[in-house]
Amino acid sequence: MVAGVMLALTAFAEPAKKLEDMSDAEKVVKFTAFLEAHPFDPNAAAVQVWLLDWEDKSKDVVDVVCPGVVTPLMAKKTPNASQLMRQYIFGSAASQLIDPTRKGQLLTNQVAGVHSMILAYRSMIAAHPADRIPFIDDLSQKDEQGQLEETLKPIIKPCSSGGKD
Repeated sequence: MVAGVMLALTAFAEPAKKLEDMSDAEKVVKFTAFLEAHPFDPNAAAVQVWLLDWEDKSKDVVDVVCPGVVTPLMAKKTPNASQLMRQYIFGSAASQLIDPTRKGQLLTNQVAGVHSMILAYRSMIAAHPADRIPFIDDLSQKDEQGQLEETLKPIIKPCSSGGKD
């Protein structure tokens, strides 16, 4: 499985650096961006499995899943809900790996995670326009208006006991 993922994602590696030569942190960032742009790629499930396994073992990131962000996705028949929830986690992790000073900064990482989820959602909607989710449509609009952080503050406030923001 890993070999297939590595082969499929070689196109996303920097020309001077092969994917197999990248650190796990670099792979997390690349794989997260890959899933944002290509959520329905045939290799997406394998990439998600790799990321979840890495996430489970990693001590490099602190991810908090806030109910206010994921509960609206848990309604029956919400299209792509589990994939979007995972993308939220991957986006938060990638943000912390890009800038390790973000580790444990709740608001910063929630914004990064939700932004990653929005990017994946936009790609999903481009492929399947009927799969709209009003909650994410609203967050996407706030993101486009530069208001995502302000919009998320009250949503994530109940989760703030462990963050530094």
